[in-house]
Amino acid sequence: MSLRTVLFVLLLGCDDDTKPATPPPSRVDAVMAKPTSAADLADFCEVSGAGDSARSFSWPELDGPTPAEPAGWRWINVWATWCGPCVEEMPLLARWETQLQSEKVAVDVEFISVDNTADVVAGFRKSHPDVPPSERVKDYALVAAWVSSLGLAPDSGIPIHVFVDADDKIRCVRTGSMGPNDYKKVKQVLTAASAAKP
Repeated sequence: MSLRTVLFVLLLGCDDDTKPATPPPSRVDAVMAKPTSAADLADFCEVSGAGDSARSFSWPELDGPTPAEPAGWRWINVWATWCGPCVEEMPLLARWETQLQSEKVAVDVEFISVDNTADVVAGFRKSHPDVPPSERVKDYALVAAWVSSLGLAPDSGIPIHVFVDADDKIRCVRTGSMGPNDYKKVKQVLTAASAAKP
């Protein structure tokens, strides 16, 4: 039996009256991305603030001078040398800072250690040259009260991410480490609040 005959027999077996109940999705429908919604950001931020009702940010007492005010956003990462997930994410956050700035999102990523002594941090940075410079809370006993001022429970784990706008208002606080899939949400936090301003 020739190939042409086989194809003809197969076509005869098809029922032209049978059609799918709903048409298949078009190529455009299949690739449309769902935009990140406010609900998605509510899941991302454990504490969020909008408008004047947002908490004002204040630094804890630091072992050194308070960082200068940035021109735009401040992204504060609370970490410690003994926190594996904290250390693991630091190079990623430094890369994201560069990427955000290249995309015209004004943000400074600043690191605050909650280690007991400055020597511990200095020694750690010496043996881990990829770890960015960091401030340090002067006294660990002050950490719980400062974390509470962010809107979190005083015994919250680290890392902690605090997103502060140019008016020193806390717009988002999140605990837990960041992963590669979080970049879009971070960018939306930094741009959504800016877009909402009058």
